[in-house]
Amino acid sequence: SAKEAIGHHYSHSLKFIRESDEKSGNDFIAETITAGQGKKMENHILLITKDSRKIPVADSAAPIKNAQGEIIGCVLIFRDMTKDREIDKAKTEFVSLASHQLRTPLGIMKWYLEVLEKDAYLKKAPTFIKDYFEEVFKNNERVLTLVRELLSVSRIDQGRVKNAPKSMDLIGAISDVVKELQPIAQKKDEKLSLEIKENRLPHMFIDPLQFHEIVENLIANAIEYTPARGEVDVTVDMRGNNVLLAIKDTGIGISSEDQKKVFTKFFRSQKAVAQNPEGSGLGLYIVKSYLEEWSGKISVKALRARVQHFQFHCRSKVLIKKIGGD
Repeated sequence: SAKEAIGHHYSHSLKFIRESDEKSGNDFIAETITAGQGKKMENHILLITKDSRKIPVADSAAPIKNAQGEIIGCVLIFRDMTKDREIDKAKTEFVSLASHQLRTPLGIMKWYLEVLEKDAYLKKAPTFIKDYFEEVFKNNERVLTLVRELLSVSRIDQGRVKNAPKSMDLIGAISDVVKELQPIAQKKDEKLSLEIKENRLPHMFIDPLQFHEIVENLIANAIEYTPARGEVDVTVDMRGNNVLLAIKDTGIGISSEDQKKVFTKFFRSQKAVAQNPEGSGLGLYIVKSYLEEWSGKISVKALRARVQHFQFHCRSKVLIKKIGGD
């Protein structure tokens, strides 16, 4: 009530806490009054009600100034995010369930298609049958990849990413990814090379599945958006205490405007859409999310026309750069 609020410090009636550690989340109000500039509350803030309930809210604060331009307080606007959270949770759970249900039949289809591919009958079949088979196989792979990415995103959004670090031979892991992607590069008439500049890399404690997915996404991205007869060069080196993985390609590039959004979910640059309309826009979002789970950061900047520089490092002392492509 007004009687309980008027004459008291705002923290007496407005109590916000951070969802992660339940520490005070009132800082943004003080900063607004001190700096005199509008400020948005950080994500995942809870409002503590008079009866001690915790309500997720989104809000912003703006300074109030008198006729002389002096700050005399601030106005605070916030809204209950409970319903939004429920909708987001329902959507995420639906995507997760649908992806799980799709993965099994698609995996069975892939197995049968691989058997048929080796069958003598298909080798003797008319050209149009081979073309039909190739389309079915290609689209099955495309949907399987999308399902895998949706499952990864679903786990990330629900906070269910299982980080199981193990001691890893990074050179072996990177070499395996390059080997796996070599046939795709050859099919596109591209040269995919791997150069190990430092053969004595330390074994690092890191999640092998997530590391594999990160390296695979970055190299596959470079291959996908590099034209025929182009080059994708993968280099492994040491930079101080950090392992350096550089991926340089002769790709289509990405505009400075698109670079600001390249790590957001479902975003695809204009050049990427023109090159491959069927992409999902999830690969770099997954890479960024895994890195943030390791308290790492990733950034991108243009070095020159058609050359990009992706860089990230994390607590595990892994530093990875991607130079080139989209």
